[in-house]
Amino acid sequence: MFFNQRPAAVLDARVLIEMTINPESLLRVPRGPAVLVQGGWRTFLVEVRNEAHTTAPLAFRSPQGGSMGRKSSLAITGVHDFTNGVVDEMEARSRWIGLAGYDA
Repeated sequence: MFFNQRPAAVLDARVLIEMTINPESLLRVPRGPAVLVQGGWRTFLVEVRNEAHTTAPLAFRSPQGGSMGRKSSLAITGVHDFTNGVVDEMEARSRWIGLAGYDA
């Protein structure tokens, strides 16, 4: 049953926001069919329909998606020193989202 569905139909169920950029470069951002559920790990998509054919990169950010610490200046490349982080424990608890973009 799963393999008979179109790939777009499978992904559509994970769309949280459907962003449309119209030919006048105005944004329309309705909610998608995905439902947020508290607790656990969920993966959602933001679908962008670029009817204006703009080529500028789409940038996004969230206060909840900030760094949990800082890279140590003496650390090996790619290793994070979270014991000497720039955020306190309360601030770290409010950072609960991981953001990643894909440019097709």
